[in-house]
Amino acid sequence: MSQFGSLGSNPGQLSAPRGINFDHSGNLYVADASNKRIQVFNTGLGPMCSIDDTGNFYDPLSDLLWAYPARDGSVYVNYRETELRWFLPGGRGRLNLSWNDCSTLETTNRTFACNSNIGSNVIVVSYDPGIDIPDLVGNDIAIDLQTASTTLDPWWQLFNPGQCRTTSLSSSADFTAGPSTCADFWKGLAQGGIGSYTVNVNRARILAFWAVPNANAGPVTAGTEYYSCKLTINNTKTVGTGACGGCTQGVCLVLSVVALDYHPNAPLQKSIQDPINQNWITWQSGTGIPGGCYGATPAQKKTWGQIKALYR
Repeated sequence: MSQFGSLGSNPGQLSAPRGINFDHSGNLYVADASNKRIQVFNTGLGPMCSIDDTGNFYDPLSDLLWAYPARDGSVYVNYRETELRWFLPGGRGRLNLSWNDCSTLETTNRTFACNSNIGSNVIVVSYDPGIDIPDLVGNDIAIDLQTASTTLDPWWQLFNPGQCRTTSLSSSADFTAGPSTCADFWKGLAQGGIGSYTVNVNRARILAFWAVPNANAGPVTAGTEYYSCKLTINNTKTVGTGACGGCTQGVCLVLSVVALDYHPNAPLQKSIQDPINQNWITWQSGTGIPGGCYGATPAQKKTWGQIKALYR
């Protein structure tokens, strides 16, 4: 009989551990319930790594029960008694946020003189899946926006009814007319849009999701950068009668996650958080943001059920 671990959240520490299992190499998998992760220990009971899904803004691993390691390196996780999640072996995947185009032609800052109501500003989201997926259906994204002001400036009240610039934010996953630097999985077949624009003091969170019909599910390949979607912010109500103030203020926009949805007959999801080049961009150089874009934090998290409810 041996004893290992201690109470806590650091590597090798546990909080409310539940089910345990061994893989074919003798490594121990522990459902570390209160830490919402699976901890993996080697044959000497030393900590090797952890598996978590805190990057999944819909549904992190809560109420963990068991982890079942498979011989191919996959890990099946049983949580909430009735739900199963599958973690694939392979790369973590990477994402990118930029103005105008994806990584190789990216622009990280957008400056506007705020002297016209004409024109628009295009944000491009892209990703490398990190693994080969044979049957991708869609993706969901979360972008967190933070202004330099103490409240969300009217110019950035972009979407919700009654806001100053209600119709100024739109989204598309149609890249048939460009840009074309990165790979286009969608081929003009994507359906979806912005699910919500949640405001919290001087921040906002944009949730958007896009998908093809299940019959059009198709492959994406590790090492290839794909377009996820683009968001367009127009310049209406910048000047003149009814103008909305705050255009000149610095803003940071942070791509928090790209979640890939695949295997439509038994839906699975892979969350990506690591950047290809960077996961943030600035407006007016982000001037005035404490800590810069690294200090921008999420406005609010939602569960997968809450997101789906927006479209029922």
